[in-house]
Order: sequence, then structure tokens, then C-alpha cells
Amino acid sequence: MIHALWEMSFEELYEYIHTPLVLILCLLGCVGHILSIGVLHSSSNPTNILLLSMSGSQLALCVNFLYSTLFKYGSEDLCLRCLWSSYWWTLSLLISVNLSVLVHLVSTFHLVALSIVRHLSLKQLERIDSAVGWLTYQVGSG
Repeated sequence: MIHALWEMSFEELYEYIHTPLVLILCLLGCVGHILSIGVLHSSSNPTNILLLSMSGSQLALCVNFLYSTLFKYGSEDLCLRCLWSSYWWTLSLLISVNLSVLVHLVSTFHLVALSIVRHLSLKQLERIDSAVGWLTYQVGSG
């Protein structure tokens, strides 16, 4: 088995491991984002709400990619070519592709917003005059 994997070209290896890898990553991503939504939901400050929204959009992206991968796997590997000929399945794939682009756009805006919040927070911290330097506070032994 392992010897056969070493003899494969990159394209063959990619085709062999792509679907199981996507399924594992998407399912773990869904679980991770659901857990982070649960944790972030308990505290509602502006940064947590932004992170909650970002985690929700990433969860939608994981679910959408999982759907697209299962659709492709079902139509190609399981020979369910009738999926491509159905109007509703084709429409659902079109919606899935457009949703994926939209969610990627939303995720990019989340990253920009978080970067702006971080920059503004660090600018405010620069203005604070403190006698104790950053990361110099010693914890007493006792």
C-alpha cells in the first residue's frame, strides 16, 4: 500500500487523497467553528461579536465546500451523472458556487476589520503612560 503511494505521480496521489482529506478537514472545521461560536457567544463585546461573525462565515464556507465536494464525488466517482442533468441539482451547484464567492468576500472583510481594530487598539495603548514596561512585571514568589 505505502509502496504504491510512492510510485504515484502527484496528480494521481492528489486524486486519491483529495476527497477523504476534504471530508476530514471540513468536518473538523465545522466542529471547531461550532465550538468557537459557543464560546464567543457567552461574552458580547465588539471584538467577540466580530469574531463570532467571522466564525459563522467560515462555518458556512466549510459546509458549502463539503456540499460541493460531495456533489463532485457523487457525480464522478459514484457515476451518478444524472445529478448533472437535473435542473435543481445544477441550480443548487450554481448557488453553492456564488455563495462560496460571497463568503470568501465576507471573510476578507472580517480580516480587514480585525486588522483595523487591532491597529486602533495598539495606537491607544501607545498613548498610555505607565511606569511599568510591557512584559516586565515580575510575579512574586510566595
